[in-house]
Amino acid sequence: MTGLERVGRASDSDPMIIGVGAQTSIGLTLPATSAAFRSGINAFGRSEYLRQRKNGRGITLAFNTTLPHEDFAYDRMKTLALAAAGEALDPLRDRMADQLAGESRLPLFLSAPPPRPGLPDGSGARMVQELTDSLPVGVDRERCVLMDTGHDGGLALLGLAANMVAEGRSSACLVGGVESYKDIETLHFLEELNRLKTDEQPNGFIPGEAAAFLLVGTRRFARDIGAQPLAQVVAFSRAIEQSPWYMGEPTTGQGLTDALRGALDPQGDGRHSAAVTYADLNGESWRVDEWGYAYLRNAKQIEDPLELRHPADCWGDIGAATGTALAALCAFELAHPRVGAPTALVWSACDTRPFRSAVLIRRHPEMN
Repeated sequence: MTGLERVGRASDSDPMIIGVGAQTSIGLTLPATSAAFRSGINAFGRSEYLRQRKNGRGITLAFNTTLPHEDFAYDRMKTLALAAAGEALDPLRDRMADQLAGESRLPLFLSAPPPRPGLPDGSGARMVQELTDSLPVGVDRERCVLMDTGHDGGLALLGLAANMVAEGRSSACLVGGVESYKDIETLHFLEELNRLKTDEQPNGFIPGEAAAFLLVGTRRFARDIGAQPLAQVVAFSRAIEQSPWYMGEPTTGQGLTDALRGALDPQGDGRHSAAVTYADLNGESWRVDEWGYAYLRNAKQIEDPLELRHPADCWGDIGAATGTALAALCAFELAHPRVGAPTALVWSACDTRPFRSAVLIRRHPEMN
């Protein structure tokens, strides 16, 4: 699935990232998260009460220490989501009451964790319902979309939202992702799969938690609300990996290869390139293997030398929040040339299903 490929003269219908917000283990806002990431600060620490089943040692985690100690996954996700969504909606702060009332309600697209031990079925739908009741803007309930594919869901939804606004089906859309691994059943489930990073298992990830949201709208919508867009969504692509890691077969990385190619070179003319890449790398070797193949096959559209950013080194693995967190961080940093670059490739890979997604994002030309 590919889309957008909007090149040439700027159009009022171009899909823009207008607002971004995030709350992670390394920052309570997106600027704070970006600063911590650029400084190499991580939030890794060994829990005193969430312990491995095998040996009783504390599990290394990357959790937000400002949240109530007694709260677990679902309640933490809701708190994180409301904070991040509120930040992303900041460009609308002066027009919340009238601009988005009645027929101008925003669709909400949410990436949530897939069903798993420790997270009851229906948690994602419940989260959408509770967010629509609590957000400071009107939400178009009939056009809300929930995706529970995990890591890749946020980028897939960003692509859907960008198409929706570009085609005039909505002037704007709120896209978010949320995750928390703070549940002992979930952590023991990951341990049984040998996916937790431990002293005995270096090929694994450190569980984290986060929420990240993006306000996506047309160039015209940004102008109408008096907001300066951060970046433009140029192209996106989603593909299927035929040999995902959980099949136990050697990977070819073809799914990620196709997703990157669809975002970087949708017309096959070599017109686009990415100056920096925001990558869904979390410490698991299968992700590195897929990326290696995909990068080599798409290297002509990725500037040399390769500039690769993988924030999981600081905020841990953030599951269903990964896609939107990478895209939000990317848009924020593109808008600050001392940190960013003119164009960026963002990719993510689902760990329990074969979906791979990629988005090409370009700095808004008026940013300096």
